[in-house]
Amino acid sequence: EDVSRWPGNDLDVVCLKSIDNSAYVTREFFQEASDVYSFGIIMMEVITGFPPFYDFPHDENLAISICEGLRPTIGRRIPQLLSNLIDQCLDADPTKRLSSEQLKNTLGQYYKDV
Repeated sequence: EDVSRWPGNDLDVVCLKSIDNSAYVTREFFQEASDVYSFGIIMMEVITGFPPFYDFPHDENLAISICEGLRPTIGRRIPQLLSNLIDQCLDADPTKRLSSEQLKNTLGQYYKDV
């Protein structure tokens, strides 16, 4: 299925084009690493109480910066253990992010340790 035809705003198009300038992006483009990144973003927002990039204008420049590796900063003091986990989920290189299995095991270990 050609996901480039899905409805969306211009920021989606800018971000995808800066990653892959082909005519369309296939479903295979969206992999496990995207889910892990999303989990890291949600985890950060739940822990800090702030949405990612709350201190940036949400425009084309932000979308391009994110695609080029910009990551949100954790504005509040949180345990280093969680900060490290978030960083591993948000690594700019998708191949260096935790796998979903590693993430599950890490969270399970944190739960046992508490």
